Amino acid sequence: MVWLLGSMEPSVCEQVENLQTPAEVWKEIGEQFSGKTNKMQVTRVLHEMRNLKQGQRSIIEYAGELKRLYRDLEFFHPFKCDDHSGMIRLREWFQPILVQTFFERIKF
Repeated sequence: MVWLLGSMEPSVCEQVENLQTPAEVWKEIGEQFSGKTNKMQVTRVLHEMRNLKQGQRSIIEYAGELKRLYRDLEFFHPFKCDDHSGMIRLREWFQPILVQTFFERIKF
């Protein structure tokens, strides 16, 4: 187990160091990096959202890119609820975060 963890990048090792067996480690790594789950896509989209700035884009282009990333996040990491009102509440909860992200990174 020590050899297995020692052969990994530190950022990967941190994600699996609390697992008990090599089989658990390999299973978790396989799920994260195989492309069969959306964990890596969600990580990529969140990274892009955190680093998105208006830069040389027009405000319309910037807003469009942020909306695209938000839709990607909904696609790769959908929120599951039993009724439509739960989805509405989630969007109402998330909207201020999206607006804050938008205004933090525009040029005035």
